[in-house]
Amino acid sequence: MNIPFSKVDCSGNELAYVGEVLKSGWLTTAGKCAEFEKRFAEAVGAKHACAVNSATAALHLAAEAIGIGPGDKVLVPTMTFTASA
Repeated sequence: MNIPFSKVDCSGNELAYVGEVLKSGWLTTAGKCAEFEKRFAEAVGAKHACAVNSATAALHLAAEAIGIGPGDKVLVPTMTFTASA
């Protein structure tokens, strides 16, 4: 039996946007990321936003942003992904 981790919904313009990025030749800097960051920052009322490639990277940036460092204690749930710890 195959149980998908998550189902992707591409019922809107998602495939067209992915195609635009791939055709641009700039997979990581095609402009869509900058547009997303700008619109996300506006939506949440922030001065800036930084998109990352994973929740692991986001957790790392969050820990850095609040000053967590060596020797600090951080509590995480027992049912979690290793990167959380």
